[in-house]
Amino acid sequence: EPVAKEAAIRSMAEQKPPLEVAVDIAKAAHAAAEASGMTMQQATPIAIAATRKNILELEAADSKKSSCEVAEATAAGVKNAAAALGMKTDKAAEMGAETAGTVSAEYGAEAGKQPHKIVADAAEMTARVAKAGGMT
Repeated sequence: EPVAKEAAIRSMAEQKPPLEVAVDIAKAAHAAAEASGMTMQQATPIAIAATRKNILELEAADSKKSSCEVAEATAAGVKNAAAALGMKTDKAAEMGAETAGTVSAEYGAEAGKQPHKIVADAAEMTARVAKAGGMT
């Protein structure tokens, strides 16, 4: 986690676009996990989780962004990071779509929405991001 945070700060200081920041975070977290003795298969989910957490924090810090924009941007970061770590395009798109739904649900719960509304909004966000990512 500290390695991912450091990569995020460094990439942002270099004024890289958000999707490049996501890739930098994922690669740094992946390398750190492998250096600790994990296999590539073990390191990848950890790197994706670290990317999701850090990109979500960065996107949520922008008070001008709506929860939908934060969810979509976080999903795009996860999708790009997954692809950069060698995941197939369809799996990376799936991870991005899942992330969008999860972030949407988290925002809905924090806002005090009713459970049925949280689920409906999360499903809609998942479908929208999946479709935008090329999934049918």
